[in-house]
Amino acid sequence: RYLAHGVSHFKCATTKELAVLLRLSAPDVLLAFPAVGATAGRARRLLSEAPTTQGSILVESAAHLTAWAGSGVGVFLDLN
Repeated sequence: RYLAHGVSHFKCATTKELAVLLRLSAPDVLLAFPAVGATAGRARRLLSEAPTTQGSILVESAAHLTAWAGSGVGVFLDLN
């Protein structure tokens, strides 16, 4: 419904929400919760399977960057 009204940038907090947005071909999605371990792997796989979506993620430390190296996914640093 939002896509039909011109909304093109979306924010989600879980990989389930990410999967739904990617299935709907959302053009720009931010996973707004630092994903590490298996969650980062799933998010990276989902984003790699959606080449028409510009995906971005939040990281809170340099250690979180490792999972995203070379992925083409945008990275935002979350500073608290």
